[in-house]
Amino acid sequence: MLQFPGILGGINWGSAAFDLDNGLMIVNNNRMPSRVVLYPREEADEMENIAPIGEEDASYIDQEAQPMLGAPVAAQRGAWLSPLDMPCAAPPWGFLSATDLATGELVWSRPIGTSFDQGPWGIPTRLKMTVGAPTSAGPVTTAGGVTFIGATMDDYIRAFDNTSGDMLWEARLPAGGQATPLTYMHEGRQYVVIAAGGAFQAETSLGDSVMAYALPE
Repeated sequence: MLQFPGILGGINWGSAAFDLDNGLMIVNNNRMPSRVVLYPREEADEMENIAPIGEEDASYIDQEAQPMLGAPVAAQRGAWLSPLDMPCAAPPWGFLSATDLATGELVWSRPIGTSFDQGPWGIPTRLKMTVGAPTSAGPVTTAGGVTFIGATMDDYIRAFDNTSGDMLWEARLPAGGQATPLTYMHEGRQYVVIAAGGAFQAETSLGDSVMAYALPE
């Protein structure tokens, strides 16, 4: 079957950020379909890294399919991709949006993420076209009305104006930013920090960096 929104959501991974001064909920969301296939268990047993019978609740990150507890089948879930290894739906696939908390009205929505680190057959295009890349992780917002987010399939962290949705800043990360940033104060100076570790499932660059940013002193 085809599932839309896919297994990433909609609004799913990373939760939302709330700007109470401006009455806004800031959230990233995906619009990318998934393909889900059920296999008889005896067929699934021939796949790589399938959980052995009796361990149907086991889960491995590199499983071809996931056993369904109490059922004689295994499910294979993933993005609905073409032979070019690209989504079978037109971009944009990932958005950042702001919703008015009082009225429920969508204030703004914009694609985030470029094709810089992705492309057909998994070959990076090195073109910074804003295609709206799928996102995995959430945003954080500050009292100054700025939202910071990594999450996209290119290795960047970005800052957006909460009221207009305009991008204010971006920085290149050493690996994928599939983690929700945090912000804190130290000795009167505000910092934004993100764990740039990438994600196996998102096929982003893997690493082990923790990056901290601040305005000049």
